[in-house]
Amino acid sequence: MTKLKDTWVNLPEEDRTGWQDFFSSGATNAAIRLEISTRLNIHLQHDPQFCRFRDWELDLRRRQEEDERVREDYRQLIKEFGAKWTLDQIRAEVIKRSYARALASGDFKHALATVREDVRIQRMLLEERRVVVLEQRVNAVNEAEEEVFRPKLTPEENRRRLREILK
Repeated sequence: MTKLKDTWVNLPEEDRTGWQDFFSSGATNAAIRLEISTRLNIHLQHDPQFCRFRDWELDLRRRQEEDERVREDYRQLIKEFGAKWTLDQIRAEVIKRSYARALASGDFKHALATVREDVRIQRMLLEERRVVVLEQRVNAVNEAEEEVFRPKLTPEENRRRLREILK
């Protein structure tokens, strides 16, 4: 079935549409499996294999549709609030809408994936902020060292300046 999935995602859109129409027709699963074998040279021996593929294909289509809705939400929010909102606010709203659609449709698997993606993005943003803070600390220490170790200051003046800078 992996071969069929790989072939499927690489088919041109019009070919996939033709196959989807064929799957929805009155053809039996055996006839569809025979056509897949003939045209794609992929042999599905049993109906459950084809049924699992159909479930996967329908799920793939739903995910692609949701991806398009997310992109449309993003475009609409940028157009409507681009000057007023930060990109983080827009991202949060897009994720909130996607999560609400997933819950409303009962697609808890997608809702969980949305939450996971949000957590991944939040971790990445926190890591970026952590790097910025560390860079600021390094710069402050470097400035303090330059200021403290000027040869014209006495050791007591160096300590006092260092305390002032690191406050």
